[in-house]
Amino acid sequence: MTMLQYLKPNLARYATTGLRLDLTLHQGSNFGAIRHVVRDRQTKLLKDLTGYTAAGAVKRDYSDVSPLLSFSVNFPTDRTEGWYEFWLTAGQVQTLTAGITPDLPESIYVWDFSVTSPEGYVRNTFFGQILVQHKVG
Repeated sequence: MTMLQYLKPNLARYATTGLRLDLTLHQGSNFGAIRHVVRDRQTKLLKDLTGYTAAGAVKRDYSDVSPLLSFSVNFPTDRTEGWYEFWLTAGQVQTLTAGITPDLPESIYVWDFSVTSPEGYVRNTFFGQILVQHKVG
C-alpha cells in the first residue's frame, strides 16, 4: 500500500487546484515516494502518460517566484501503465528550517505538484502545506 492509498480516505478535498495533502516532516528525514495512479475520467482505464511531464516545488509562500526545493519525479519505462511517483530526499528536507526560534519549534512551507500533457495542458494534481519539525534523537 502506498502512502497516498493510505491517506486518500482522509484527504480534505479535490478541486482545480488539485488534491490537498498536508504533510508533517522531521528535518532531515526522507519524504518517501508518493505514487499517483492516473485513470481516464470517463473510461476509468489507466491513462497513457506518454509525452507527459511532471514537476513539483516547495516554497516558503505560494507567491514566491523561486522554489526552495524541487521534487524528484519518476515515470515507468512503459508510460501506458498510467502512474508516476515523486519524492524529496533526506538531504533536501534537511535544508528546510524547522523553527526559526526556540519558541517556534516548527516551520510551515507550501508545496504543489502538476502534470503537463503533450499538448501543454497543465493539471495541478496536489498541493498543501508542509510542517517541518525538529528531528527527535
